[in-house]
Parts: sequence; C-alpha cells; structure tokens
Amino acid sequence: MRRAYALIVVLLLVLTSSVLTATMLDRLGAQSLAYGRTVDQYQHHHGKASLEEVVGAWLRSLGNLNIADMLVDDGHVFSLTLADRSTARVYLADGQGSVLSRFVGLSAENRRDAPQIYRALENLVGPENAPRFSREIGPMAVGVRGATREAIAAALSGVIPAPSFDPLAVADAILAEAADGSISSGDITRTARDRGVPQEQLALVNRVLSANTTVWRLRVELYSPSTPVSAPRLTNAYEGYAMSGRVAGTGTTRYQIVQFRAVEDAPGR
Repeated sequence: MRRAYALIVVLLLVLTSSVLTATMLDRLGAQSLAYGRTVDQYQHHHGKASLEEVVGAWLRSLGNLNIADMLVDDGHVFSLTLADRSTARVYLADGQGSVLSRFVGLSAENRRDAPQIYRALENLVGPENAPRFSREIGPMAVGVRGATREAIAAALSGVIPAPSFDPLAVADAILAEAADGSISSGDITRTARDRGVPQEQLALVNRVLSANTTVWRLRVELYSPSTPVSAPRLTNAYEGYAMSGRVAGTGTTRYQIVQFRAVEDAPGR
C-alpha cells in the first residue's frame, strides 16, 4: 500500500514538473519572439533612417540641377551597395500630377479652391476612386508633366464653374503638348485658349496647373545579395516624397525629403 502511495506521489511530482517545464518553455518562447520582434523593429528603424539620410544627402548635392532632366523611363536614379552586400535601388518620379487632398499650409485663396478641386475630382471619378488621383503633400497646382487627364480636368472644372468647354478635352490637349517634356506656362495657356477656355479665365488656369514640378515621389527598394545559385530578390521597400524650392536670397534650389516610410506590404515587412 505504501509503495502504491509512493508511486502516485512520484507520478504527481513528475507531472507537476512537466507542467512547470512546459510553462517555462512557453514563456521563454514568447520572450524570444518578443525580443526578435524588438530587434527587427530596431533594425528596420535604423535601416530606414540610414537610407533616408543617404538619399537626402544625394538630393541636397543636386543644387540647381533639375531632377526631370535626370530621369529615365523607370525613374531609377542610382543604386547603393550596403555593408551586407545587399543593394538599395532609388527611384524618383513626378509626384505633382495629382490633386491635393490635404489642405494644410495653403494661402487663403488656395484653401478656398483646393477643396473645390478635390470635389470636382470626386464627381469625375467617384469618391471611392479619388484617392488614386490625389496626394497629401505639395502645392495646390497640378503639375502637368506627370499628370493624369482626370487630375487636369478636375483642376479646371473645380475653379471654373459650369465651364463652357470640355475639361477632359482640354486635359488631353495639354497632355499631348507636354508629351515631349518641354511644356511651359505659355503653352498651357495657349492650349487652354485654343480648346475653348475664355480669355478672362486663363489666369485661373495658370493658378491650378503648373509646368514646373516641385514634388517628387520617392521609392527605395532593397534587394538581397546575388549568389551563384540565386538572383537578387526584393526584401523591403520604402516610399515617400521629396520637394524642391528656391532658397530665399540665393537663387539656388534645395531638395529635401518630406515623407519617408516603409511599404507595409513589402516582402520584408
């Protein structure tokens, strides 16, 4: 009887020990996962900050150079080999060819007109599609060099109520004029006039459409090192905006990054 009782006690002790061990392992596993996530977040944060600093330094080095003159079809401007032999590929594209959707820091006149332009865009493409043709950063004016016909048409119909012309037809004509990349403000005005915009409203056209780009979309893609048996693969990506402007009293142009964040659905996220 005593032996049976002792056996039961031993079994209970073994069972209790097993439960405690499993609990400790679970906790250690959870702590390891939490630590791993912290390390990943740290690496992502500092990797992002380093890339932003490198790209920002390159932009500042451009001086009075025009980014538009440097761009090729895919927008690739330079690549950088990192310490772990991975590669960062930097891309820029015109970022002003859409309608402004965030009305902060505008003049009183533009604060009045910018929401009207966005409503015109919603009327044209539907509220659910408007974000595809909009941006949160930059001036109110739509840059025609990288614009969609919808953005140009919305800019025109937003400030010229009940227009006597077809905004989409004017947009198509302006885009055709800008196809070779050399359009000027005078070209925009002339094209709008030739397509039926009344003379007294041409000043509005020059307020809402711009031949000069000051907002640039930025994308940085990270690729793994190539090996004899595998090609580089995309591991992470970042996107944002850079803006250019004249430095007061100097006549020089300054570029700076105004937004830079990780792409949430990138492979490494």
